[in-house]
Amino acid sequence: MDTATFVDGMQERLEETGAKGRIVANIRAELLQAVTEEQPKPPSLNGDNVIINELIREYLAYNNYKQTEDVLVAESGQPQERLHREFVTAELNLDDTTPSRQLPLLYGIINLLKAGPPTDP
Repeated sequence: MDTATFVDGMQERLEETGAKGRIVANIRAELLQAVTEEQPKPPSLNGDNVIINELIREYLAYNNYKQTEDVLVAESGQPQERLHREFVTAELNLDDTTPSRQLPLLYGIINLLKAGPPTDP
């Protein structure tokens, strides 16, 4: 096998497994950090920030924005392991019905906000 064939095969494999996107995202995050080292650090990860990041992360994953998700995790310090959806819904006092489980929680939150407060009969 010649070098060009080997390199093409490896690139294809890395793309198929998603590893290439993670590698590129990590490089972008490192470059961003190097460029912005004198910039203020992001806020520490308190409970609210972890929940907000997880909502955004779920949205990014659903829409196949894998590299953006990887940069978010790397830059924010969000734990690599995802939070359980049940935990997030409990923290936000959201009902998670079978139909709503098909979409990221952000979509449900937006629908609730659009609907406005419940009216009394």
